[in-house]
Order: sequence, then structure tokens, then C-alpha cells
Amino acid sequence: MFANNPYGLPADEYGLIEAYCDDENCDCRRVFFNIASRKRKEIIAVVTYGWETESYDCKWFGGGDTATSRMAVKEMTGLGLNSASQQSKFAPAALELVRDLLQDTNYVARIKRHYKMFK
Repeated sequence: MFANNPYGLPADEYGLIEAYCDDENCDCRRVFFNIASRKRKEIIAVVTYGWETESYDCKWFGGGDTATSRMAVKEMTGLGLNSASQQSKFAPAALELVRDLLQDTNYVARIKRHYKMFK
């Protein structure tokens, strides 16, 4: 719970629920954070984080140099709101919260370990 949060999120308790791709042939190397609000009893945002480089994602995706493949690779690389998920009006603030959390190198290392364990 935030006393004075810099993100603009309502006073609440938020949980980050990690989700990974369950396709055994997939090695996308990213996590989906489903950000849950305790008071609202719903997911307020789905944030994706892909930790590999754009060149890795482009090679992995193998979609060529079309506008669609470039857009897919861009969404896979780095941090963003998942375009395929419903997002609440608080999603941009939740994205900034996750951006700050990912400044912690130990947390990022833990996410990568969880990915390997899941796969």
C-alpha cells in the first residue's frame, strides 16, 4: 500500500502476478505482469517485459521485415502495456510502477530465474 505514491494509483494494495508463455517450443524470454487491485478485485493492467535485445527478438520471431513483424518485435522487446489485454485507466500508472521495480537488478534476475524454472 502506498502512503504517498508517485504513480497516481489509488490507495490500495497491488499484486504483481507473473505469467509466462506455456508453449514448450517458445523462448520469447518475457514475462506478463498481471497487476491486481485488492479493493477493485480485478486486474488493472497487464504489463509485458521482454529482457532480450531487439535483434534477439527479431531473430526469434522470424517474421521478416514487414510492418506487422516490426510491430510484434517492438512489443516483445522491453517494457510496455500488452496490446492484446484489456487495460484500465490506471494502466499507465501501473506501467510506471513496474518500470521502477525493474530498476532492481536482483528483481530482474529473479524474474529470469522464474522464467527458466517455468520453461
